[in-house]
Formats: sequence, structure tokens, C-alpha cells
Amino acid sequence: HYDSSNPTLAIDWTSYIEDTFDEGVNVDALNSAFGKAKAKLNAPDKKAGVFFTILYPNKFAGSRFGSLGGREVDMSKIEDRKYAVKWMIDEQLRLYTEAGYENLDLIGFYWLEEFMLRSSTDKDAKEIITYTAEYLHSLGLKFLWIPYHKARGYESWQDYGFDIACMQPNMYWDLSLGRERVVSSAKQSRELGMSVEIEVDHLALTNGVYYNRYLDYLSGCLETGAIDSIKMYYQGGKPATFYSACVSSNVRTRSIYDLTYKYAKGTLTQQDIEDNYTEVFELPQEVDWVSLDKEYVATAPYTSTGDSAYLDNDGKELTDGVIWGSQLGTEWHAFHSSKRDPDGRMSVTIDLGWVRSDLTNFIAIFNNVNDYGIGNPKNDVKIYISEDGTNFNLIAQPQLEESDIITFVNYESNAVTARYVKFSFTNSDANFVFCSEALVGVKNGGIGDVTSGKANVARGKKYTSEGIYVSNGTATYPDENGVTLTDSKLPTTSYFADAAFAGFNKNSPEVKSKGYATVSVDLGKTYSLDVFSVTAGSQKLSSGIGAPKGIQVYVSNDNKNWTFAGEATYKDSSLLTCVDATVVLTDAIDARYVQYRVLPHTESGSAAWMFLCEVSAYSSDFKSELGDVNANGEVNSLDYLLLKRACFNTYLFIGDERVRADINGDGTINSADYLLVKRIAFGTYKVS
Repeated sequence: HYDSSNPTLAIDWTSYIEDTFDEGVNVDALNSAFGKAKAKLNAPDKKAGVFFTILYPNKFAGSRFGSLGGREVDMSKIEDRKYAVKWMIDEQLRLYTEAGYENLDLIGFYWLEEFMLRSSTDKDAKEIITYTAEYLHSLGLKFLWIPYHKARGYESWQDYGFDIACMQPNMYWDLSLGRERVVSSAKQSRELGMSVEIEVDHLALTNGVYYNRYLDYLSGCLETGAIDSIKMYYQGGKPATFYSACVSSNVRTRSIYDLTYKYAKGTLTQQDIEDNYTEVFELPQEVDWVSLDKEYVATAPYTSTGDSAYLDNDGKELTDGVIWGSQLGTEWHAFHSSKRDPDGRMSVTIDLGWVRSDLTNFIAIFNNVNDYGIGNPKNDVKIYISEDGTNFNLIAQPQLEESDIITFVNYESNAVTARYVKFSFTNSDANFVFCSEALVGVKNGGIGDVTSGKANVARGKKYTSEGIYVSNGTATYPDENGVTLTDSKLPTTSYFADAAFAGFNKNSPEVKSKGYATVSVDLGKTYSLDVFSVTAGSQKLSSGIGAPKGIQVYVSNDNKNWTFAGEATYKDSSLLTCVDATVVLTDAIDARYVQYRVLPHTESGSAAWMFLCEVSAYSSDFKSELGDVNANGEVNSLDYLLLKRACFNTYLFIGDERVRADINGDGTINSADYLLVKRIAFGTYKVS
């Protein structure tokens, strides 16, 4: 509206007004709906109050603005801008009067822009607004404004001639803010004679985090007395949030409507609100979800003729880490009774890319908002595993559980070996089963409880390696970019050419001279270390590839004099997989440098190739690393971005990221940590 490159023109103004007064929608529909309502209420004298909108007369439109009421308008001239505003008021008054709406009462007009332009940008802005106020007052109408939180000019709203001003707290969508923002904004509004806008959208219907945030609005407005002032609401549309809540058969979703009704009537109590706060579903924090972004095959989603609304948009809906959303959103895979596998069931089969021997956690998440023909699966969800994708073994049939308007199955086991994991189920009475996520995880990074509460301080750190095989000046399986072994990225394919691996060979000059390959990591500073781990690939020896014979770990403080810390031996596998070798120290050792000596098999006919994927060094001394989510040695905007994405459920923390991200140490990762890492990145907060 106020933009210089794309201002609204006369055609936009006339189209907007035509839409407002179109037959059967908007104002006309409101008149009809309120007529039905007052008949039900037996209240023939009731009328619905109405405000119409005034678009901003942008001077940048200039002479290209066009014609209003038969007059060519040049928005660079202040008198023409005043004319345009008066025309918009008069035109809407004319159409309103001609329609003769018997159930509506026109109260005034709403100024659309949510902040006041600086005088240097638009010197005429205040003159135009005060002119508008005077004209409306001459007609006996009110002038309304709804600025965003502390928008420019909010404290001077009365000087512009507004009769009513309502400030937006703008807390709902910003997860770095909480209930205190609503309270502080409401107090400021009360001091300035303003009211408070309640804000909600469709996320509150199915997402417990946003449901609770809406309750925070109601609670904060009740505490500060805003419930006794003029009430205004922002709701998401198509379909409208309050409508969707009203018609929902889910008790919690419906409560959004009921609590809002009580707020509107002034009868809401804090106990009403406290009784409805919900416990938000959270994934187990100690699990690395190794199925994230992996490929899968699922029963075909339902689509009607010419409709692709339920299609998978990117083929990753079930493994993208985005949990739940609106019923009509894209976070779900729409299973339907008309689409079934040959066995008569529905399923999703995830390909982890390679055979893992450390799988411990299995979760499938379904939509429990039972509207629009969507229902839970029957309590017969089965979990199968396979190493070859053909022969599957049933490992569990866990019971369905409910939480946060979802149902889910959650199975935890001792480590099992598989490349493929299948979740199989059938629908209940409803035709649809909407599945959000099919998750497969490894508890504590796959190396047991020895790393619990510790940070992998080698992650993202610089290192040097010796023993990479080079032929004709080119490494056959190179250490890509020198970060392959500390980037915490596991392979996504079943080939050792995957960039997650680096290929060492016992025939390389370094291994021949020393008897081992080396990876030497500079941790950047001295840490107290007590667990070391190496993840390597394993394959049949006939392929010339095998797990190393063993790993020796040495530490140093000067990168010259090395002290032996411990040795671990791999258990090789006959299938392509990744296996871990772990060294656990009884007493922690202080060191800045860690060297992993990779021992090859020396027997005749033994494997020459040794493929490493990751090296790790764990420390309980991670206080100074809090906030450094990606472990690159500093807390910056990237860490802030990762935490923000995690709070919006678009990123799942893995391994030691959770330790680094839990800045306030309360055991959960939420908006409080997001706010702290933002303050750390901008130098306004230090970790004690």
C-alpha cells in the first residue's frame, strides 16, 4: 500500500469495494447470517456492528493511479489524495445505504496501515489522516486503528484523530516470545487508552504449542483487564479458525471456540484457562532420528479427479521431521480405504540407505483431529524390519497412544539390525488415516549410554588424515573438503563412494611405513575427554573392504608428543553397514589433540580398504560450548537459525546438538533457549 514500487491503483480500490459488496458474500453474507442468528436468539432488535476499510492513498502512485468517480487522480498532490480517501468513504456509504441491510449497523471506518509513516517519507501523512478523522466525525462515524506492537506513532494515536486504537501483541507467531509479551503489551495499551488484539490461526487447531500460546493471550488479557475493554480479534482464514474450532468434534479443538466465547462475554476465568493447557507432544530428546529425510515407499495417497491436494509434495512428508499441522496442510500423507497394499493394509517402508545394527526407537504419528472423514488407524499398527527389502520380520505391535491432538505408536527396543523399516496399519471407521511422520532412531548416537550428557567436541573441527589411497595423483575415495569425518553426516546411499565416507587403504605409503592410517583432530582448546568413537563401514572381505582390525586412540596437548588413551576392536559384519568402535576411559584425560590410528588387517587375503565415516571425542566439559549448536567454535546467526527452525518443528537436533542447544539447562529445547542463543549471538548475554 505504501510501497514505492508497487502502490495500489484506482483499479485495486474499485475492485476491493466491489468484492466487499458482492452478492452472497462478505457484507451481504454477514447480513444474512446475522438475520438467522437473531431469529434463533429471538432478539429482533439486535444488529451486527460493521467497520469498513480505507486503503492507503500512496503518493508514489502519482498520475498513474487512475480515475475515481470520473476524476483523474494524481496521488502526488495532497488534495487528490484527500479526494481519494473521501471517495472511498462515500462510495462504501452509498452502497451500504442502497443495499438496506436490515441486520447491520455501520459504526465507522478502519485505517488499514498498521504504522505511521515518517514525516521524511510522507510529509502529508498526518494531514491526510486528521482530514479523514474530521470528515468521519462530521458524519457521526468512528475512526479505528490497529497498529502492530509499538508501531511508529502508536503512543500518539489520539493526536491523529482516531476514536479507537487497538495494539497487536504479535506474540503468537514468534516463538522467542511468551505470555509475558501479551501482559506487557496489554499494560502499555491500558496506559495509553488502547485495547488489545487477540491473535490466532489454524496452527492452534492441531498443534499444542500454538494452542497453549493462544491460551496465553486469553490469560494475559484476563490478568491485565483487557477483557473489560473493546475486544478485537485476528484469526486465520479459509476456513476461519473460530469456525473450524466451532464445528470440530475434537474436544480440545472445540475449546478454542468455547473459551473465546467466554472471553467475548466477559465470563472467562483463569481456572477455565488453566484447565485447558495441554501437554505438548515431544520426541525423545536422547534419540538421533536416523530416518530424517530418507527415501520411502508408501501406499499411494488418495486423490480425487483432477485434485492433487493430498499428493506428497516432495516425497519426504513422512521423513521431513515436520510433525502435524492443519488437517488441510501438506505435512500429512493421506492414506485412504480405497487405496491399499495387496495384503489389504496400508504401509510406509523407509530405506535407511544401509544396514544399521543400532536401531532402537520406532515412532509413527497420526492425525487425531477426527473431522473431514479423518480418523485414527485401528490399534493394529505393526512394525517390521528387513535387511534386503524383501524378507520382513515383525518386531512389535505397540499400543496406540494419544497426545497433543495426535495418536502415535512408540516402540523402544534393544538394538536391532535393519536397512528397511515398515509401519503397517489399517483404518478404523473413518476412511482417511493421515500420517505425519514415520521415525526410526538410534538412542544416544548408537554407542549406548556412555555419551549421555556429553558433547562431541570433535564435531566440525579441523583435522588431518594420512592413509587415503591415491592413484595417479587422485584419491580414489577422497576425504571430501576435509570435513567428512567430523561433520556428523552418515551415508545416504549403499555405496562407499558416498561422500560421507573417506577411503583408507593398507597399501598407501603412510600405512605401509607406520602400520596404520591416522586421523588427527585439533579440538581448538583443551577438554576433559572420556569417550572416543569411530564409525566405519563394513562389507564382505571378498569385495576388498572390511572394518579396520581395530582403533587406537592417542591424545596430545602440543600435536607432537602423544599419549596412548585406549584401543577398541570392531565386530565386522557380512553385510554393508556402519559399525562403531568405542573407547571409554575410567578417568577422563585432558587434551587438545586426538589421533585415531586405524589398524588394517594384515592376514593374507584380508581387506585392503577401510572406510571411515565419523570420528568423535566426548566431553562433559561443554559449558563454554552452550549455544554453539553446530560446533564450529562460535555462537553466531547460524546457531540462532538452527534453534529457530527446531522451535518451528522444521529441524530435528541430533546427538550433542541437543546438549549445546539446551542453554538454560532445563532439559528441554524451546523458545527460551532460542531467545538466549539470539542474545548470545548479538553479544547481550553470556553463559555462566
